[in-house]
Amino acid sequence: MSDVPLALMYVYTPPDVAFEMYRMREDYGLRDIDFDSFVDLYNAPVEGQVRYIIQDADVILYNWIGLVEYEKAINEMLAKLGLRQ
Repeated sequence: MSDVPLALMYVYTPPDVAFEMYRMREDYGLRDIDFDSFVDLYNAPVEGQVRYIIQDADVILYNWIGLVEYEKAINEMLAKLGLRQ
């Protein structure tokens, strides 16, 4: 209902990369879990419907490498859109 354009971006991050990013969080020590337990959370029923958002996405970003490259891709995309220098 606005004149402001809106797009839905879906970011796909495989479990191994998501786990490494999770471990980089400042409060990781408060929720110390192993990879297998993390994968159980990643595949939890509450997360199951999230994967279907991809079919409605205007943009899909595949985060195969991790945080540094992910941030670089986002910044480049925003710069091309004129939203960041």
